[in-house]
Amino acid sequence: MKVSEVYEYIDSFAPFSEQADWDNSGVLMGTPEKETAKALVCLDLTEAAAAYAVSQGCGLIVSHHPVIFRGVKQIAYPSVFTELIRGDVSVISAHTNLDIAPGGVNDTLCETLGMDYEKAGPSICDGFLNFGFLPQCRNAGDLARYLHDTLHAPVRYMDALNEIGKIAVCAGSGGEFYREARSAGCTALITGDADHHDFLEAAAIGVSLFAAGHYETEAPIVPKLAEMLSARFPQTEFIVFPGKNPLLTLAD
Repeated sequence: MKVSEVYEYIDSFAPFSEQADWDNSGVLMGTPEKETAKALVCLDLTEAAAAYAVSQGCGLIVSHHPVIFRGVKQIAYPSVFTELIRGDVSVISAHTNLDIAPGGVNDTLCETLGMDYEKAGPSICDGFLNFGFLPQCRNAGDLARYLHDTLHAPVRYMDALNEIGKIAVCAGSGGEFYREARSAGCTALITGDADHHDFLEAAAIGVSLFAAGHYETEAPIVPKLAEMLSARFPQTEFIVFPGKNPLLTLAD
């Protein structure tokens, strides 16, 4: 299997041309013509993930978050880049194009939550929002507990003291979308990351805002993507990186 074949397959359901203008998705290291019989799928391409890929003999890593995102001005040793170069590992990163794709990151989060949902469409927040309902969660406390138990996530939230009805969903970082959520008739917004002032301003306009972890809201896509790739390329072994959230949380 060539790296280019994996790129073309992902492009068929999550077109790289649809990525946000500030994003950096695509073949970010290596060559499209490289052939490999084993690949690693991960959320964050950390040094640990790169070392694991090398140890397992993977010639390709498919990551969600781009290995090169902000400008790289210096390459230290050791680092994720030196690990990848040492192991001759190519990298495909599918970020915002996979976020908004049908069956992608945001849809997978809704499915994980057991939510009946619809996609907002590109005219609202560039397609980063889904809308749906969780009728078993009638208030903010109910929804916070449900997110905690379902995603195994530390949940921060601001209770707008309203009844939970229509819910907006944005996996990853989408706390700033509370105004669009309210305009669409939502009384809650579920995301991964949110700024302190997002919580305050969301509650002021009647939206209960929930931040259930950037990692936790996006992680469900990794095994799903590995399964899709395995079905498309049965002669290639796709391994899910066994690492956990690299961020640590101090429990009370």
